[in-house]
Amino acid sequence: MPVLVPTSTWHVPDGYVVPAAVVWEGNLSDGDLLTVSITSSQAAAGSTSPDYDVVLFTVPPTVGVDIISPTWSGSPVSGTHTISATGAYGVSLEVGGGHTGDPGGTVFGFQLGVVYATPGFNPPDAALTLQLGNTLAPFGWSVATVFRGWTGSGTLQLETGVTALSWTITAVPPQVGDTGGTPNYFFTDSFATPISQYGAERSTRVSFSPQLMRLPSAVQKVDFFLTTGLVLDITQLVPSAGVPPP
Repeated sequence: MPVLVPTSTWHVPDGYVVPAAVVWEGNLSDGDLLTVSITSSQAAAGSTSPDYDVVLFTVPPTVGVDIISPTWSGSPVSGTHTISATGAYGVSLEVGGGHTGDPGGTVFGFQLGVVYATPGFNPPDAALTLQLGNTLAPFGWSVATVFRGWTGSGTLQLETGVTALSWTITAVPPQVGDTGGTPNYFFTDSFATPISQYGAERSTRVSFSPQLMRLPSAVQKVDFFLTTGLVLDITQLVPSAGVPPP
């Protein structure tokens, strides 16, 4: 089962004074099954909300539905939701009910996965898609998935057909300098390293915002090592067919 958000820890805000924590955005099709699992959760000191929500919303945000609304607990919880219409969606975390200004809490071991409804698309097909996507230069890319607030060290599992990553730096720590040129170059000790079944590929330094990294055909995941305090929004890209440039 493809993993949209790998196992991670998230702060759950009130969703009113502090906007909901968006953990994923991307495209889903009619019949796709989203799966959510959480190892445990803990309310912050002073919280009056007995529970929190994992919300599926349309992009741009117009309609939202709770995938699960568990109480704060040290026990694991899980849930699923079947997509009823093809389109762009997002998943967020926020305190349940109308608890404006609530300090919220923290969820541990959060993971978001998907079972795609499209039949007959198996791992060999996925490998062929990756190979063709890298052999035939695309005219452009379409967004597959967006990961917001990426920090520290971690592994990004690639969705089927992804041939490039793009990232935007959303927070720069004071120890990171820049040239102030065009494009602006950031002097970070941060790297993205494509990983295939055969080992690590050549790393790319995180130096620009936005920045594009094309991926070799056999890559299955990308390891990130980011300078402390550096924050990225990372987008997975798939080849986009269209009209070739003049």
